[in-house]
Amino acid sequence: SASLVTFDELETAGNILDVLRSNGHHAFPVVRRLSSPRTSAKKLREDKNLIVVGLVMRKHLCAVLHRDVREKVLFRSSSRPILSRDRSGISMGSPLPSDRGNLTLEDIEGKYPRFTKAQDITLSPEERKLNVDIRPIYDPTPHIVRPIASLTHVYSIFRHLGLRHCIVARTSGRPVGIITRQDLTEDHARQCLARVAGRSQFSLEDYDPAPPSPFI
Repeated sequence: SASLVTFDELETAGNILDVLRSNGHHAFPVVRRLSSPRTSAKKLREDKNLIVVGLVMRKHLCAVLHRDVREKVLFRSSSRPILSRDRSGISMGSPLPSDRGNLTLEDIEGKYPRFTKAQDITLSPEERKLNVDIRPIYDPTPHIVRPIASLTHVYSIFRHLGLRHCIVARTSGRPVGIITRQDLTEDHARQCLARVAGRSQFSLEDYDPAPPSPFI
């Protein structure tokens, strides 16, 4: 998908709901913005400073915004948790305040098979300004392929692993797209081939070579 839509690990409830209502995507890459003490706010907003850290499902975002669950995840910026994960992927942020409960599997998957829809969610002006910590509900180990991956390779991954989504990212970790099952259908593949049939040569615009390996 060329129209890539991503979420930060911390997002306002209003922004999440607006994004969900503006498209029909079923999954979204979760990104982290690289920064240092010398990084300016303008540079931090640039796409090249993003790295993929996970994949979050639409149904799970809708679930935590449901009126019966949102009290567990909404918080003000003044109580912003520490953003960090150890190498095992376990969240190492500050503990939840005592007046907020921990999310349960029932909170996330309890509406199956009739999950909450974004159009059915209503937030007050005050709730729209509150933050949502997405870390507890995203997959921190999504499948990722490079922009130069072949159609055969990607199709094989989807078929053998039963994937529904696969993130496309550069070696730097910056996301550039997402592949779904629909993208791998025969009709869609033929349409893509037809669009590039007039090109005189293969374009290396998105080629992102890995650094030389010491083992070769």
